[in-house]
Amino acid sequence: MASPSVSLSSPIQPAICPTVSTSRQIVACVSEGNLFVGDAEADIWIPLTQLPKNG
Repeated sequence: MASPSVSLSSPIQPAICPTVSTSRQIVACVSEGNLFVGDAEADIWIPLTQLPKNG
């Protein structure tokens, strides 16, 4: 079963791992305390953590 992906409207920072493929820009990033892995060129991000938002 494929994992649902999310598209983020703005880049998330910081990128915490280098490109792992010569043909795609695959990065891991932290946004709002959650870890995402994604394809930076396609702007497709898969959440690896789901921390509750404080609010």
